[in-house]
Amino acid sequence: MSQEQTFDYTIIGGGLAGIQLALAFCKDSYFENKSIAIIEPDTKSTNDKTWCFWEKGVGQWDSLLLHHWEKGTFYGPQKDISMDFGGYLYKMLPSINFYDYAKAEIAKNTNISWIKDRVIKVEGNEIKGAQQTYWSACVFDSRVPEDFEKDAKSLTLLQPFKGWLIETEEDHFEPESFTFMDYRLGHENKTCFTYVLPISKRKALVEFTFFVPELINNTIYDEKLKEFISNKLKIDSYSIKEIEEGVIPMSSYPFWKDNKDGFVKIGTGGGWVKASTGYSFKSTERKVNQLIIALKLNTIPQPTFWQKRFRFYDEVLLNILYQQNQKGPEVFERMYSKNEAHKIFKFLDEETTFAEELKIMWNTDRPLFVKSVIDVLKR
Repeated sequence: MSQEQTFDYTIIGGGLAGIQLALAFCKDSYFENKSIAIIEPDTKSTNDKTWCFWEKGVGQWDSLLLHHWEKGTFYGPQKDISMDFGGYLYKMLPSINFYDYAKAEIAKNTNISWIKDRVIKVEGNEIKGAQQTYWSACVFDSRVPEDFEKDAKSLTLLQPFKGWLIETEEDHFEPESFTFMDYRLGHENKTCFTYVLPISKRKALVEFTFFVPELINNTIYDEKLKEFISNKLKIDSYSIKEIEEGVIPMSSYPFWKDNKDGFVKIGTGGGWVKASTGYSFKSTERKVNQLIIALKLNTIPQPTFWQKRFRFYDEVLLNILYQQNQKGPEVFERMYSKNEAHKIFKFLDEETTFAEELKIMWNTDRPLFVKSVIDVLKR
């Protein structure tokens, strides 16, 4: 075993959160004299996922986007809804674009080391990897804690998904508009939907996903994708260019409870995934910015009143979907038919006022939400 390496900051995991944090270090002169490590077992050289997010105007990741849309459609069990984006753009970023850009930027900084290793354990300032042991004054850990799997108090749903990037020989898609959620193809009274991201007239990412308490048999995804493409998109001939799949936890678990001086949970392991939706890209960007500010003040980020309020809203929706999963399609249909999409986007970005939040929930399903609020308060 080689001599222990020492760093000021160590990031465990070169995923979305770890890389965004590393890039924030790169761009801030405050950290240019700090020794920084990213410990990640994978080379991040494949397009393993697609991140989507909404924002207004020009964003810092625009040069990496594959496509964006100014309009979209929601297909509920009973209604088709044209979504009012109110100035928001829905943006699509392939992970390989992000990885390639990030690795090139990180390589320009001699104070940052990308280490190919798998972390086994963290004990205080000591990080034990499969290949080597490291010492770090501050550790940022994106791994999901072991306690999460054993936790019985928190509400947890899973968002398993599988997507095919398909290409057709003839024009089939309208790249100016996308399908945000399509609930017309169900499965055993569970909350599941398809979304379609057309990037040209002949190419689109078609993805099928669930919001469920337990994992679904993996064969279902291929069956549903084939059925949707054939029956809803009316496409008989196509080729599959790429496949992506994964599982996103949507949970009220307090991932941040282990945060302390010198140790901060980040990313999925830090609860940075929006619990009620599974979206993480913009949430990660915001939390990285908060973390950078906290580090400069020599402290760690603390949950604020506003964050607690939105975590409560997330738990209310999680409770509905956990207790009555079959109601998901009608809940989301009512939400998007009674509220303008741009107002929901603002709400999910946690930028709304209390009055705006009450209106959205009141318009969605008053009795169901009131009952769920009571259930969550009793937990």
